[in-house]
Amino acid sequence: MWFCCRVSTACLFITASLLSQAHGDDWPNWGGVRADGVSTETALMPEWPEGGPRVLWRRALGQGYSSFAVVQGRAYTQSQDLWGQYLVCLDAATGETIWSHRYDVPYETAGIYPGPRSTPAVSDGRVYGVSPDAVLFCCDAATGKPLWDVKTHPRFRGEGTEFGYSASPRIIDGKVLLPIGGRDAAVVAFDARTGEVVWQAGDEPASYCTLQTLTLAGTEYGLAYLQNGILLCRLDNGTVVWRDELSHGYDEHSAMPLILDDHFLVSGPFKAGASMYRVTLDETAADKARARVTWSTPKFSNDTASSVLMNRAVYGFDLRDPQAKAHRPSRGEYRCLDWDTGTVLWSDTTIGHATTLVADGKLWLFNDRGEVIVAHADRTGYHEIGRAPVFQDEICWTVPALSDGRLFLRSMSHAVCLDVSDPHVVPANAIVKSTGVPLEQLSQVAPAWKWEWLINGEREHPFMRPAVDELVWWYGWSMAALLPGLLFGVTGMIVRPAFKTVILWNALLVMLVLSAIATPLLNRRTDQFVLTWPATLFVAFLSVLMLGHALRGRSLSWTEHLLARLGMLCFLGVCLLYFLLLRRFSLPHEWIFLAGFLPMWWPTSRLAAVALRRGMTPAVACGIIATFSADFWMCGGWHLLQTWRAT
Repeated sequence: MWFCCRVSTACLFITASLLSQAHGDDWPNWGGVRADGVSTETALMPEWPEGGPRVLWRRALGQGYSSFAVVQGRAYTQSQDLWGQYLVCLDAATGETIWSHRYDVPYETAGIYPGPRSTPAVSDGRVYGVSPDAVLFCCDAATGKPLWDVKTHPRFRGEGTEFGYSASPRIIDGKVLLPIGGRDAAVVAFDARTGEVVWQAGDEPASYCTLQTLTLAGTEYGLAYLQNGILLCRLDNGTVVWRDELSHGYDEHSAMPLILDDHFLVSGPFKAGASMYRVTLDETAADKARARVTWSTPKFSNDTASSVLMNRAVYGFDLRDPQAKAHRPSRGEYRCLDWDTGTVLWSDTTIGHATTLVADGKLWLFNDRGEVIVAHADRTGYHEIGRAPVFQDEICWTVPALSDGRLFLRSMSHAVCLDVSDPHVVPANAIVKSTGVPLEQLSQVAPAWKWEWLINGEREHPFMRPAVDELVWWYGWSMAALLPGLLFGVTGMIVRPAFKTVILWNALLVMLVLSAIATPLLNRRTDQFVLTWPATLFVAFLSVLMLGHALRGRSLSWTEHLLARLGMLCFLGVCLLYFLLLRRFSLPHEWIFLAGFLPMWWPTSRLAAVALRRGMTPAVACGIIATFSADFWMCGGWHLLQTWRAT
């Protein structure tokens, strides 16, 4: 009897040990427990399984870049559809929706980066989220019932997050901590129970970086990486003890600082490089600190993908583009740096622009091509365990989450959960009933049609509004694309005036085709980006107005009705293609050339009527040049006015 009891106790102990290994860390907010991308979870797959990790579930999630907070078997994230933005609670094991709370209208549904960016945080039975318009809200984690919200931008006049608020909330000692970027409110602490302000500190614009924490002499401080500087403040009362100015004017910071003891590492985009700081408390003045740069390197510039620290080695992507690209993989090298000196220990060009987690002695990488990669966290060199595509033809910037042997991945529209547990320690069916779909089978999808050849180039800084010299460059090439068609029409009228209508339509066709193909052809041969599609839009607009004048006041046959409808559909198709191209290639400001149709309707309509009566005479050709010029510079002038107002 005694022997049986001892055996039973041993079996229970072994079972409990295995289950405790299987039940790893919760992942309560962006970057895990400490918001640093490091997990203490063990018993993860030691080698790459045949066919890749098993897919536990896959589902459409809606637009957005939010990652997951995973607590007690539930995964929380934010997304949007055409009807609104939502805080969503999923069953972590199956991906099924437990509840969904609509908290705002959609954000930039047709924009370059639609949907929420911030990742929810879970604490004490509550879940906290932030909208792209910087509305902080709190819901009951069990039911999704809204408890309170704070519209931070109207209240604090926050600045520095014009591309959508992206920082994620941190819940520490009963306070919700956020960089806001307002006057006397660079960082604000809210009471986690009520949403009331506990303290506010600093006086400069925020950026896109989540607040990090640093401990000095037993006191915890918040480290805020803001638009133009770094700020260190006490978490108990908000007292600012140190700040450093990094830049002036517009700047952005998205990559999280890395912290170890009294040192922290910051890295910026735009090839800004990285700098290591050492912070010490000022013994001569209370609540003051000093910091000095111990090393800097130009060989480590982070943008949308944060780095991680493991065993005094830094792993992350050195971006060589001016900024990360939303329409193609970003250029650069994945590097490992020595924490103490900044020396590059190794570099690799095959990984790509990847977000990184560290767990069980491995790097869990998710690059912007949608590939999941597992490699050893090794200072001596890059040793890959395996890789496979998860999402195809989507640029992926969302950092993964890791909990209970499950890796949660997200593209801009879908979510996938992979079983990455060690099958020799915990059987897969002890975690969840697997779908039985290997990752490699899931990724075997026909590639999407490529758009790149229609533009065949890119602006160095696509989000900067074009300056005067760039608009002059575009206008000159647009005129060059129109001139052959104008010369063809004028010459044809001189040679065969009886065919004025046919010559006119053929001249318009030549202008339409040349202005459309000039952009990809010129971008292949010139270093400076060219956009001649404003001329394409104008010619399409002129053509559809001419078609309307030609059919006006007549009793139309069915073929003429069909012709009129086809003409309008073609015009709308050109506009839609232009819109989708600019959205695909991250050129948001150039959409303004679509806005010229309404104010230019009357002069363009008059020009269309005259052209139909007279054909492509020299006067009509000059009218086309003048009307297009007015259209181009009206839209371009709006660009310049907005730039002037911003500065």
